[in-house]
Amino acid sequence: MRFPNCDVLKMVKKYLLWKNGLLITILLLGIVYALPNIVSEQPIVQVSPPTDSQESFSELTERVKQILQQAKIDPIASKVNYQSLLLRFRDTDTQLKAKDRLSVALGDEYTVAVNFMSALPSWLHNIGAVPMTLGLDLRGGVHFSLELDVDGLLAQRLEGLVHNLSGYLRQEKIRYLTVGKQSSKRLSIIFQTSEQLSAANRLLGRQFPHLKFSPQQMNHRYQLQVEWTHAAVKVIQQRAVEQTMETLGKRINALGIAEPVIQRQGGNRILVDLPGIKDIGRAQQILGGTATVEFHLVDTHHDPRTVQAAVIPPDLRLYTYQGRLVLLNKQVALAGTSITNASLNFDEAGRVVVDINLGGGGESYFYRVTRENIGRPLATVYVETKQITRKVKGKLLKIPHQVERTINIATINSLYRPIFKFKG
Repeated sequence: MRFPNCDVLKMVKKYLLWKNGLLITILLLGIVYALPNIVSEQPIVQVSPPTDSQESFSELTERVKQILQQAKIDPIASKVNYQSLLLRFRDTDTQLKAKDRLSVALGDEYTVAVNFMSALPSWLHNIGAVPMTLGLDLRGGVHFSLELDVDGLLAQRLEGLVHNLSGYLRQEKIRYLTVGKQSSKRLSIIFQTSEQLSAANRLLGRQFPHLKFSPQQMNHRYQLQVEWTHAAVKVIQQRAVEQTMETLGKRINALGIAEPVIQRQGGNRILVDLPGIKDIGRAQQILGGTATVEFHLVDTHHDPRTVQAAVIPPDLRLYTYQGRLVLLNKQVALAGTSITNASLNFDEAGRVVVDINLGGGGESYFYRVTRENIGRPLATVYVETKQITRKVKGKLLKIPHQVERTINIATINSLYRPIFKFKG
């Protein structure tokens, strides 16, 4: 009888031992990386300061702890994650009490939202063992379907063109009788002679290639119909949807949601899925809020500190900027509706420059303001309208609340051009 070579047996045993060891290692790794999906979630409250806040997160953490201590609410733990302070609680009842208390104490400028977070040890996070993200079908959440008002946007832009076209005709010394809206999609310019009509049609066609001009004769007068070209409508719609999706993404970040879904549907609809979100009212408030900017001249004739103690002049308003008081003229030099596009660039020195295109109306007044106030500071005021909940006669009502804050002050170095820049 022959026996296998002892060396062969040793090799087989060594191979089997190595194979079993590898299988056991893979099994252990699978268990470790599956643990985050087994560990239960704990309720948290997320506190996000306003973007222009000068308060450090250590100061915010201390202030939040004092607020909760006065209310006899004790969080399990707290930490700073990205641009938010996260407070962990034992149960949802304590979570909701803390949320209500912090919302009242911190005010509407702070975002206070409730959510859930996996109670994982830090070492699991360090090796990348995180729970699998679940969608709306498995975890629940909120689904929004938003529709962009394209017709309203085009009508608003068309309203601004009334000022642009009339200003350009005056600049080129072409006389006209009237410029006005004929419908929500069409303007009409009336001339007295055919020569004026021909000159306007030729010059305006070169200056405004995104518009379609149709000359017509009506009785003893001459009319130039103005409407958007098909290509211009598509560009305006595409740009508006992209800007809206970008704004929604930034607002959703304030809720601390993992892997939200923001996608375009058709030409003017946006679908938003927020998996796991529990605070539906806060989500509606953040996503449904409207915001714009206004530009105001800074008053340099009064001292804000003395005016604060006395009566503020009726044509001025008191704001704060970077921790100091500033007085701004009530008169709006330029409204946000006049801005048709904005992009971020860099100048030769590497400084951030925001290029802003105008075309929504009000440019002629802004031209006069910048021409007469070269060297004066101009403030950018961020205006946001939120839906806040207030108790009125025992009932909870949603009331529009406007929040205004100064986000930038720059010096007017030259008069307005079709594209002007802010440096920061």
